Amino acid sequence: MIHVGVSQRSMDPNDCSKALFVFRNFTLGDDRYTAQFNLTVSNSTTSPVTGLQHGSTFSLPAGSLINVVVEETSGNSQGETATLILQPYVPVAPKYNISHFYHEETKEIVWAIGNPVGEPTKMCVLKSEDYFTTCVEYASITVDSVNNSGQYQSIYRDLYGNLIINWRPGPMILRAGKFEQLFSWLDPDNGILCPFWNITEDDKSGLLIISEYGRSLSTAKPHGSHRGTFWSRDKERKVWSTNVVDAGLDSNDVGKFGGYFRHIHGYHINPDKPNVHHMFLGDPAEGQSSAETPGYYVSQDGGKTWSDEIIRQWPGGGGIFYNGPCFITWWPNGKAFITSDTGTNGHAFWWGSGPDWGGPAFNPVIELHSQVDEESEWPDTPWMAMAVKDNYETYCTTSSSRGTTNTAPKEILWRYDYDPTTQAGKIAVLAEAAVNSSDFVTLKWLSGSRHNRIPAQARYFFTSGNRRFPRI
Repeated sequence: MIHVGVSQRSMDPNDCSKALFVFRNFTLGDDRYTAQFNLTVSNSTTSPVTGLQHGSTFSLPAGSLINVVVEETSGNSQGETATLILQPYVPVAPKYNISHFYHEETKEIVWAIGNPVGEPTKMCVLKSEDYFTTCVEYASITVDSVNNSGQYQSIYRDLYGNLIINWRPGPMILRAGKFEQLFSWLDPDNGILCPFWNITEDDKSGLLIISEYGRSLSTAKPHGSHRGTFWSRDKERKVWSTNVVDAGLDSNDVGKFGGYFRHIHGYHINPDKPNVHHMFLGDPAEGQSSAETPGYYVSQDGGKTWSDEIIRQWPGGGGIFYNGPCFITWWPNGKAFITSDTGTNGHAFWWGSGPDWGGPAFNPVIELHSQVDEESEWPDTPWMAMAVKDNYETYCTTSSSRGTTNTAPKEILWRYDYDPTTQAGKIAVLAEAAVNSSDFVTLKWLSGSRHNRIPAQARYFFTSGNRRFPRI
């Protein structure tokens, strides 16, 4: 079978109802750039697209799944075919710049947070019951440009229906139509709440944990400033306790976390095993060394005691990473797909783990590189990954700060179809956005629900930049 792919580059500038696609020939060979292909849309009267070569662009209707058959018409594999499913996005809510979408777990209700176009000091919470074909402005708050409260706009709806947003000097909750501050960050000038990385919940007990993320100055406190986890169990989220991730956090080893880590890179509760907590620590504070390497720790008793560091470097990668993992999305049976927001030496890795935690036998190990999207070369930043609930269908976002010669750096959205029976997977690039192009929009923040999953019944998912994608 030929190895080809099709990704969306933008909307067609000449027809807003169509998507502009780019064709990829991933087959390595002397005819990679000269072989030609025809693309036929299955069960459609749409005319075939002929004479495609690696890098060719063409347009098809946007917004719905498109089943296509690609045939090589000239080249070393002439006559061979491949079947693909295209998932073209459409922009939604054009009156707003949306940073982050949140999909309720069991209802077809999607929330979003962003600012109206031309009003950067107003942050709005939007609600939609038709996947943002339409939406209403549910609440709003004025952004204080002094404390950068609009940075990393994020929204979360908990088990009891509370709406929580990122803010400084501490996260806010919506009560009776008004936003109230939940608590103060340990460093109110720098603390932030990243989408999904730093808020986690146990559906059985209602325990909600928010961890503090953000840059840390080495002189701010004895061990850096972003060390707090904030815990709440009451339905109204009015009572909070603080556990400082510092020397003394682990009751069995009071000196375990005494280094100058900049921040808690992520904190997650396993939805299938809620006593299992996962904590990722970020890189050391500037100008400071650390006795430990930033990395991955697991607690089997609900955050009372912690394992030794599970992993010091990417499986299959070279060298110790300088900034640890940050994000988990949950596959079936307690398994997880783990990523970080920063690779090293231009290499980015994702890896699976569980349900028996402890590593380092992670499986699978995914390395995204030029064979997936040639123009991005080695991606610098694997941002997020979202699996569909009770499934292995997983969507990921990646950013690259550089391209190949004469190409722009870009962000891409890709799909990974993991097959646990064969320990193999299929990767498809769905969309790409060039950072320095006039139509660039960020794709980095994926929509999901509690436990970082796309609800199984969802017909669409979203990225930041107002993009809505149909699901397979």
